[in-house]
Amino acid sequence: MTRFRSKSLAALFIVASASAAAFAQSKAAVPAPVPAPAPPAPFAMSPGLWEIVVANETPGVDMKRSTTSLICFKKDDIRSTQQALPQQHDFGSKCTIKDYKLANDVATWGLSCNTKTGGNLSGPGTITYKAAEYAGTAALVSKEGGKTKKVNQTFTAKRLSDCK
Repeated sequence: MTRFRSKSLAALFIVASASAAAFAQSKAAVPAPVPAPAPPAPFAMSPGLWEIVVANETPGVDMKRSTTSLICFKKDDIRSTQQALPQQHDFGSKCTIKDYKLANDVATWGLSCNTKTGGNLSGPGTITYKAAEYAGTAALVSKEGGKTKKVNQTFTAKRLSDCK
C-alpha cells in the first residue's frame, strides 16, 4: 500500500507540475494590459486673486496707456484656460478669440474685435503661464475711420492671495 501511495503521489505531482507549467505558459502568452495614456499636465495657473496689467503702446505715439485689474479666478474659472486670457476693456466692443491653443503652459490665439464705432481690432497674442504669474504680448492692428495703426499690448499678472 505504501508503494501504491508513493506511485500515486508521484503521478499526482507530475500532473500538478504539468498543469502549473501549462498555466504559467498560458499566462505568459496573454499580453499585459496597456496602461491608459497619462492625463494632460495640469494648467500651471493657480486660482486666487490676481492683479493683471495690460499696457497698450502705439508706435510713433509717446503716450502709453495701461489698465490694472483685480480678478478673482476660482478653480472652475481656470479649468478653461481661455477664460484666463486678459479681456479687452473697451466698452461696447464685441471680441472673439480664434485659433486658441495651449501647449506647455504657453497659450496662443487670434483676437478679433468689432468696436462700438464700427472699427476693427485684430491680431495674434501669446502668454506664458506659471503658477503665480504670467506674461505675454499681443501685436494688434486697429482699423477705424479709414486709418490703420499698430497697437502693441503687453500683459503681466501676479497672484496676490486667495480669493476672499
